[in-house]
Amino acid sequence: MEGRKRAAIGRLAGLVLPLAFLAAPWLAPGPALAEDPALVETPATLVFSTDVLNGTMARLAARDPVLTPALRALIRDADAAMAAPAESVVLKPGPPPGGDLHDYWSLDPAFADTTDPCADTYDRLRMRRMADHALTLALAWRLTGETDYAGKGTALLWAWCCDSLTRARPNLDHGRTRPEGGQGSPTGIIETRDMIAAAEAACMLATSPAWSAAVDRAVRGWFTEYLHWLRHSEPGRLAAADRGSLGLWHTAQVAAFARFTGDDDLARATAESLRQRMAAQPRTGTELRAMLILAAVAEGAGVDLWHATGLRGGLDALAAGPRDTAPADADCADRLRPPDDTPLFHRAALVYKEPAYCDLAGPTADHARARLAH
Repeated sequence: MEGRKRAAIGRLAGLVLPLAFLAAPWLAPGPALAEDPALVETPATLVFSTDVLNGTMARLAARDPVLTPALRALIRDADAAMAAPAESVVLKPGPPPGGDLHDYWSLDPAFADTTDPCADTYDRLRMRRMADHALTLALAWRLTGETDYAGKGTALLWAWCCDSLTRARPNLDHGRTRPEGGQGSPTGIIETRDMIAAAEAACMLATSPAWSAAVDRAVRGWFTEYLHWLRHSEPGRLAAADRGSLGLWHTAQVAAFARFTGDDDLARATAESLRQRMAAQPRTGTELRAMLILAAVAEGAGVDLWHATGLRGGLDALAAGPRDTAPADADCADRLRPPDDTPLFHRAALVYKEPAYCDLAGPTADHARARLAH
């Protein structure tokens, strides 16, 4: 195991190589798909607004000076992502009890008083960093055409999902366990909301020279397997039945990953199933975030969830004054790498034609960056 881990670490260390490495013979093929990937159309975006993104690209081509600060900020973040090491579940010191290094392992927040859930022992923060960096690089590729960004972004997804020495298994059997291990908790499924950003990155990278049919097949294969686990495993079924933020995040992931893997019928059916639930006003900031993402994903599948009364009511309640934004199950990654809701508030402001929703992001929000794709 140690020799295999050293080999995996060595491979990860070389991920800023020329794009040709993606065709190297030592790369193991990813899981096979039932469909020919050439027949599966990759959506242009999942959460991002395709219209806004296309408009941004046109404005940048015309050298619109209004977008210059936002583009500079994006390039700064992309350059930092280029310099950051690749992430993999095999980088943790040891495997979870009953599993191996390829199993994603995170800690139940109930034990955070004795063990740090974001310690290197676990994979939670690794997944957040991987998804953040991949999405930043993918957006930078789309807006600048710089192929190095596409190469590194593709490499990050390949390392996490596909490479035989470094890939994570597409399940959460060891998500949010006790420190000593044991059966994972269904609440761990909240953590893989970060993989929506990874799938979004894959949508944009699919137009780059770094993305090939083999990469497409392997990455789709990983998400196809994880989608099956989400829908049919016992933790997945328990999460689907939850009436709080866990159930919303489960549904958002099913809809997003169904769209990414080409199952638009499942994406539409999943979104439609939430109409009644979305009529209720979100109780926490975590629920509001899940509903905003789900509405954006559903829009791409042809389902309008934006005008479910509960979603706009939640935004109006947030605008009216302070509210409980703490999630029922605290996520250490939100503490160390807080999610940025600014783009979602901009998207809501655009949909509802209510500019005041942009102000919900707060005085320190990067509104320029948020406008690039939302």
